[in-house]
Amino acid sequence: MSKQRVRLDADRMSDEGEKLLSFLQERIKGQDDAIKDIVKADEMSRSGLLQPDRPIYAGLFLGPSGVGKTLTAEMLAEYWFGSRSAFTKVSCEAMSEPHGISSLIGSPPGYVGFHSPKDKEGSAPILAQSRIDRHDLRCVKDQEEIKKLLSDLDDQLRKLDKEIDSVARAGFKDPKSHDRLIKLQDEQDSLEKETRKLLLRLRDRQRSYRSIILFDELEKGNETLHNLLLTIIDKGKLTLANGMITDFTRSVIMLTSNVGSKEIASLIGNKKIGFAASAQAGEDEALNDEIYRRAKKAAQDRFRPELLARMDRISVFRPLSSSVIREIMDAELKRFVDEMKGLFKISLIIGDEVCEHILNEALDKPQEGARLLRRKINSNLREPISRLKLRNMLPQPGGKLYISLQDKKVIFSK
Repeated sequence: MSKQRVRLDADRMSDEGEKLLSFLQERIKGQDDAIKDIVKADEMSRSGLLQPDRPIYAGLFLGPSGVGKTLTAEMLAEYWFGSRSAFTKVSCEAMSEPHGISSLIGSPPGYVGFHSPKDKEGSAPILAQSRIDRHDLRCVKDQEEIKKLLSDLDDQLRKLDKEIDSVARAGFKDPKSHDRLIKLQDEQDSLEKETRKLLLRLRDRQRSYRSIILFDELEKGNETLHNLLLTIIDKGKLTLANGMITDFTRSVIMLTSNVGSKEIASLIGNKKIGFAASAQAGEDEALNDEIYRRAKKAAQDRFRPELLARMDRISVFRPLSSSVIREIMDAELKRFVDEMKGLFKISLIIGDEVCEHILNEALDKPQEGARLLRRKINSNLREPISRLKLRNMLPQPGGKLYISLQDKKVIFSK
């Protein structure tokens, strides 16, 4: 009798994958497709099933401004490394001329800007291994400890070599030195074995590095930059001007572009589908489809087919609906309230009418996405509170600051 097979659920994410997905979805609203692709790539990376000669993930993010393209890199950096700024950002606008590439890979020998491997790390090109990996502090700390141990072992081996040489020379005159020589050679073998173990451990730590590199506004870069990206994504490695090789097989490569943004902004401004409370779901979906079509067409017109073909995913970030902007506002206000409690030890009591006022102002220009929302929070809350602070008018620590609305003006009281 044949044994019955057990069906396996291959669609369910791992616990770590679910945790990362939940973290990103809480902070990046309305862009689930792009987020899920990154989480899937992270799972393959942790399982060891990634292609050995490619980055962990290479994705092109298209869509209107202020919808979360750059925020995705920031949030992944916060999850992996504990800081929203723990990633390498390349402004492609600075690469509009061919000579701008020298800041990424260094200058050739003999030219100003050449970086020798012996120079200080801070002067290394942007895409040097030490620069892109510097945010993974856990691996950096481990490697520093291992390198220190290797240095100590190297010093011990050097002293041992001198002692062995001295004993070996004296062996012709002193027969008892033979036993001493054997003991020293055994000690040497033990130290060499320990060195090999540490070298293997160091190699493993180097392989466990992870990094995030964001190429912002790709359409502003020149063909030289695009050729460089072809090499990085296709081979997973890049040779710098000084001959050193940077390994990108443990990197997440994100590229953002605003190609087609004018057409998309015009489309959103004219139709305003997906932002009015009375908008129908079918109209909202029609707008998304049109934005997707225009963004993909603009990318195909601007970028070489071979570059687009090497992307793991081309994600078109959708415009933010009123419900999504409300979710973002709630999250931003909660973060702001927590910030005030941490800084000044006061509690903010924000009236519902204030929240509606900020939301309505943020929806005046939907093509600006969440950036307008953050500016409105700053102008209505952060700036007035900063003035109150400088005039010593905030409540005492432990007190409450009430925020209400009168005649479309935000009022503060205690």
